[in-house]
Amino acid sequence: MIAKALGVLDFFSAVMFLIPMPRTIILLAATYLIIKGLLFAIGDDFISYFDIAIGIYLIIFSFGLSVTILSVVSALFLLQKGLLSFI
Repeated sequence: MIAKALGVLDFFSAVMFLIPMPRTIILLAATYLIIKGLLFAIGDDFISYFDIAIGIYLIIFSFGLSVTILSVVSALFLLQKGLLSFI
């Protein structure tokens, strides 16, 4: 149950890269990714470091600074995590 909830939040975080959103919503998604990444990084989950990095990049992205390829890779990574949580 909790894995599916986290997957849904990952999916919505990926949408931040694809659809223009208000900065406050983007920053909430970034905060979620960073906190989740820090919590799971304690348990030696290597993928959690990507969540932290994407959260930091999402903060930068919210201020209009972005690299297209990095945005696409970040969105795809979060989308696949979100979708795989339902399997």
